[in-house]
Amino acid sequence: MVGPPTVEAANAGVPIVDTALSGDAPQSIALGVTLGLLLGKPLGVFALVAAAQHPGLCAVPADIGRRGLGLVAVLAGIGFTMAIFIANLAFESPAALDTAKLAVLVASSASALSAVVLGWIWFGDSAGTGKD
Repeated sequence: MVGPPTVEAANAGVPIVDTALSGDAPQSIALGVTLGLLLGKPLGVFALVAAAQHPGLCAVPADIGRRGLGLVAVLAGIGFTMAIFIANLAFESPAALDTAKLAVLVASSASALSAVVLGWIWFGDSAGTGKD
């Protein structure tokens, strides 16, 4: 069975075997994209919701809690479509674009795996039952 990351990579035209990560520029691109998806998006989602809750602009359901919100924030790091769209706008060089696309694939996959692991640690067998 072909999973969504494989389908997304094929649709995005990510040449996995030909993408080189040696040199300062490709490593900087890969690091920036990876940190943005793995840390930036989750921190931004969590912080914005927390900030919006304080003055009463939004309310998170009581049975979700901080861990549930954190899990949703980690899931926000799965950002294939928009991240690849932005990479297409940002990079003119085919090599830089390929590096960014590969980094999106890796970081989005890492976000998905992180969410599964955190969900299992935080919620265990109660995942999906609404019981903490």
